[in-house]
Amino acid sequence: MGVTVTEDVTTVEVNADTTVTVTESVTSVSVSDSTATLTIQPSETSVAVSGNTTSISVEAESQEVLVNESSYLGNFGSQTLNGTLTTTGTITAPNLDISTQGSVTTNIATGTAIQGSGTKILNLGTGFAAFADLTTVNIGTQYTSGQNLINVGSGVSVSGNEDTINLKGNVNVDGDIVVASTVDGRDISIDGAKLDTIATNATATLYHRVSELRLAGNTSTGNYLYLSTSDQNLGQATNIYHPSTPEDTARLVDVEWTTYWGYTSAQNDTRLTLQLIVPVGATTQNLGTVTEVSQYDPNYSSRGSGQKWYYVSGDVAHHFTPFGRMSQSSSGSLKHTIVSSQYDPNTNRTYFCLKIATANMVTNDTAYWHPYAWESTYTLLTKSYDITERYRSGLDRNKVSFKLPFTDATLTFRLKIKELASGDNAQVADSVVRLTSMGV
Repeated sequence: MGVTVTEDVTTVEVNADTTVTVTESVTSVSVSDSTATLTIQPSETSVAVSGNTTSISVEAESQEVLVNESSYLGNFGSQTLNGTLTTTGTITAPNLDISTQGSVTTNIATGTAIQGSGTKILNLGTGFAAFADLTTVNIGTQYTSGQNLINVGSGVSVSGNEDTINLKGNVNVDGDIVVASTVDGRDISIDGAKLDTIATNATATLYHRVSELRLAGNTSTGNYLYLSTSDQNLGQATNIYHPSTPEDTARLVDVEWTTYWGYTSAQNDTRLTLQLIVPVGATTQNLGTVTEVSQYDPNYSSRGSGQKWYYVSGDVAHHFTPFGRMSQSSSGSLKHTIVSSQYDPNTNRTYFCLKIATANMVTNDTAYWHPYAWESTYTLLTKSYDITERYRSGLDRNKVSFKLPFTDATLTFRLKIKELASGDNAQVADSVVRLTSMGV
């Protein structure tokens, strides 16, 4: 049985096995029985199907299509459905485009929450991959000029109802990952800050190496070096090398030698100088912001003229040597000398006293440290110690220690010794240098 509507009518009802073709404007079409075929060509207000309809073909724009049972939506052609499509059954389509242009809102498996009921399962791309086929699921714009904001879950954690996201397989992330909680029970922000303090190539055991160099002859053979007022090598080597290390280490140079003093009626003086050559690749260290210590602080009230005490957070005392300088400028335009320093483990602070150059550092200034005082590569930096004797002759065993910059590079230095005045009378022999590298 077939029905064709060729004139404008208000309502068409189909209650039996019927084929209906509508070619004119119809306010409402209702199909309530089974195996009916419905074709709508012009615009109409509503199509309601409650039976097992074989085929529904809408060839013109429709306000609403309501399908209540297992009906089949056939060819929509190139038309656009401007209204709402509501179905309690299943929509099957090999290719389905939803909200392809413009500013749109597309809702899938949404709706009002009903307490105590409702479980939604949303499957995307779950079929067809039984034989190692590839399923690609794209979410969001694929254009580099666009931007995606993708929310998964409610974003609110209630005890017992926390959101769970299961990812199986590999996860590739191009960008930063920010978490508001822990990862495997660990706060990666706190743990990461601790890892930042570990030197590159550091191991579980702190690096420690000691070596000894013999520079000059033995006193028993009479191999003395006669001193003058000009610098001479302490021993037979000009350049001495503190070898590179697999991580940054504190470097110590312990020098030991024998001095034979000749008698003089005046003060007898000698001077040992370590000359350090600035290596390639030296960098400025940012030690954080400083806080000035009050002159009334009983622990740090002792200070000389032009000196001030400060502290920074953390342990940075291993950086400080006589060869470096501190500044509130990253370029080192103002250079301050470290006079004294210590790390306080109770407060996790490094305290230091500066001999101020021109302008004071003040609270909240950034403390910049350069291990070679912002001097150019291959510049010669020096540190000297004077050894004094008077009104006697004989042998002394002298010991002096130098602290070199904290680094992993090979450091080249020289040891020079001389008399301070022409009336001094001293000879040296049996020189030994111990080189120590220590991790922190």
